[in-house]
Amino acid sequence: MQLPQHGDAVFAHTSNTYGWVIRLGQAIRWWKYRSWNHMAYVDSVDEDGTIWVIQMARRCERVKIQDVAPKGHVKIITCPPEVNREMASAYATKQLGIKYGVLTIISIAVNIFMPNPLRLDIRKEDTLICSALVARAWEHGGWDCPVDPFQVTPAEFDKLLGGGGTQIY
Repeated sequence: MQLPQHGDAVFAHTSNTYGWVIRLGQAIRWWKYRSWNHMAYVDSVDEDGTIWVIQMARRCERVKIQDVAPKGHVKIITCPPEVNREMASAYATKQLGIKYGVLTIISIAVNIFMPNPLRLDIRKEDTLICSALVARAWEHGGWDCPVDPFQVTPAEFDKLLGGGGTQIY
């Protein structure tokens, strides 16, 4: 197995209640991709193979990949080739410490039940959700996100990328 590189996306299936609720909500719109309820950004890989990621929990934090989905599983999807990984990583690192976007999650939940042309976008400045962290980092590296990067869910993101990837654990 090839180790991930900084800039790659981590998709996680967590075992907590919050993760279950997110997967249930996503299943309404993205059934095939509903398995993933959390995302993180690969920050670095140590010489010993330790994978460090940046994720949105209560705040944006840097953790080992095994702390992303304890008792769950993760997969890695390679960063698109057009993304400048250095610029993307600079953005992700700059987000360390910002708060999780609870209002964004609420607006996504409402949007799942609304017709596509009607969109509610509620978010507080200086907050992100997990998938938005990855989408915005890639955007800062030159990726053109085809949907609202602040409102993209892990399931929708997986669909955008074709559902591939390599399962790590």
